[in-house]
Amino acid sequence: MTDNLRAAATSADPPPVDDAAQQRDAAASARDDAADARDAASADVKDAQLAAGDRRLAAADRAASVIDLDGAASMRAAATARDEAAQARDTASAWSGAAREVAGDRVAAALDRHAAALRAATASAIDIAVEVRLATAAIAGEEERAAEDRLHAAADRAAASLDRKEASMMRAAALARHEAAGVRDAASADAAAGETAGGDRMRAAGDRAAAAHDRQEAALDRHGAADDLQQAYRDDLTGALLRTAGSEQLAQAADRAHRTGERLVVAFLDVDNLKTLNDRDGHGAGDALLRAVGTALRVGLRSYDVVVRYGGDEFVCALPGSGISEAESRFRHVQQLLMAAMSDVTVSFGLAALGQHESMVEAIARADGEMYRSRRLARGEGPS
Repeated sequence: MTDNLRAAATSADPPPVDDAAQQRDAAASARDDAADARDAASADVKDAQLAAGDRRLAAADRAASVIDLDGAASMRAAATARDEAAQARDTASAWSGAAREVAGDRVAAALDRHAAALRAATASAIDIAVEVRLATAAIAGEEERAAEDRLHAAADRAAASLDRKEASMMRAAALARHEAAGVRDAASADAAAGETAGGDRMRAAGDRAAAAHDRQEAALDRHGAADDLQQAYRDDLTGALLRTAGSEQLAQAADRAHRTGERLVVAFLDVDNLKTLNDRDGHGAGDALLRAVGTALRVGLRSYDVVVRYGGDEFVCALPGSGISEAESRFRHVQQLLMAAMSDVTVSFGLAALGQHESMVEAIARADGEMYRSRRLARGEGPS
């Protein structure tokens, strides 16, 4: 819009009138010279009257040239004012609220002042035309009336020109006021939009905070549910997985090892003489022993190793990524931890590396056989 206003201001610039005014001044001077020559050449009263008429015509021409000069200056001032208004609108586009409104009012006030100055110039031109008409009243004859008509016509043309310039200025002022009103409306709309956007942002922030709180509560619920699920799948006494849930974990470990080619060792562990301890010291002593075994397994093995309570005194473990030698070292450490807690308690264990096409059930059976073999060796019974 600003570019369109500038283009309109450029196309509305007045044509150069200084040359025409200077030409009229030269013509008026020529008439004065002619009138002086007629006065010197003839004493005839009519010639003197004609010379006086010529001088009055010259005076009227000079007045018209002055009006043209003033009009040209006014039009240049109007063009400058339009340029200033365009620049003010460009600058106002970066402002908001009251600053834009004040800028638009300043532009409208400047254009109103230019229009007032132009109306004052129009009044002066009309006064000059009246004086010319009064001066020509003393001239008699057809020449006088013709001179008077020419003077009236010149004054009317000057007044019409000023009226057109004033109308142009008024249109420019109205356009500027319209633009200023548009700027104010835009500023008001921006302010309202800003308030609405601010409210929306606050509500959105509140919604995000509530959503974050809900997510946090959901995460806590999930953790709690996971803990509850784990507890439901775990043995209360030893902390190991119960046989049903643990068998699924063991089968998944075997499937993963077959899929990735990773090594996997299965261990079968049995608590020695648990029945004798229960018969001699009661089931409370047997429960304490089982709790100690569970603790030793959690401490001696890795967090991702699978530990399952397979029977009353039997445990099955799966150690992914381990070989027989490493697994044996870990279970020797478990034995040491258990003996440190209860010196008269021992456990027996057997190990089996999962074969390429072997199932978990088959690997468990082999580990169970190795456990019995190691127990007989420990008792000095020899292999069977």
